[in-house]
Amino acid sequence: MKTLDKITAVLVMGSIWGAFEIFGAIGLTELGVPHRSPFLFAFALATLLAAKRMGGFPGSALVMAALASVYKTLSLDLHACGAVSVMAVLIDGAVFEITYGLTRTSIESSALRRSLLAPAITVGAYVLFAYYATYAGGEAINGISGFRGIAAFIATSAPWAALLSIPAINAGFYAGEALNRLRPAGPGLSGRYAQALGILIVAAAWIARIAI
Repeated sequence: MKTLDKITAVLVMGSIWGAFEIFGAIGLTELGVPHRSPFLFAFALATLLAAKRMGGFPGSALVMAALASVYKTLSLDLHACGAVSVMAVLIDGAVFEITYGLTRTSIESSALRRSLLAPAITVGAYVLFAYYATYAGGEAINGISGFRGIAAFIATSAPWAALLSIPAINAGFYAGEALNRLRPAGPGLSGRYAQALGILIVAAAWIARIAI
């Protein structure tokens, strides 16, 4: 896969992730789902791994996280989220990039190993975010400040996220493989990705216009 194709694929997948952070969260809120973060993290995990399988390069998860955070930042009024919520996206990308780099062979070797690693990746991301939100972001998680808030957040959200991460990581693995098989051969690939990216950029501009 050519370098330009890899970059455009990562940009498209990052845009999809960013769009879900906005509209997925809104949909979950409308449905009355009390804890949205497990579903958002599961989608992020699947998207990140799919992008890696499509030819992601070292640091591609960080690029995707940065792009998704831009989408989320542009829609702050629409989504009613703050800087800490945006930082959660960056933390997810960073944790995945590090753990994928360390465990790539295991992740790609079998569904069993992926299923065992996914909850560990998830809990790691949740713990890191909880500490950041509490001590750097100055937030009281779920209305509880300090370590008690961290413990309550991890106890209520992390188990669901860890459970959802198992089908999510496997879905991302097979989605990446399927997209690779569907990928057209030849020089037209970059153009097709660019077209898709153009559509997503227009959507981002629309979101930004609403937020403004």
